[in-house]
Amino acid sequence: MHLLLLVTLITMALFKEDPLFWRNAGGWPVPLRDFVRLAFYPLFCVELAALFVFSVSLLSSLRLGKPYQRLYLLCLPVLWILLVAVVLIVTDNNIANVSEGREVHWHP
Repeated sequence: MHLLLLVTLITMALFKEDPLFWRNAGGWPVPLRDFVRLAFYPLFCVELAALFVFSVSLLSSLRLGKPYQRLYLLCLPVLWILLVAVVLIVTDNNIANVSEGREVHWHP
């Protein structure tokens, strides 16, 4: 579930920060643009909360020593790296906008 949502968020972040995505000339359907505009931040917050709960529950259950917990423990850093990638994609464009004197979430 986490991997699917994070891949979706990365895709949405790339769309969100691409200026051609927001233009009618880009060829993207309007419902997809509306979905990205309306669903990105709620999905990001849901994934952040779910990943935090997953991390806390996994780390607190390590005392039980169940063998499958080790596999989850190996996947946990990868999931956090993907979440950080989403943040970096969005932040990179916003830093570029501010440095060029535009608004933070500016898109042509």
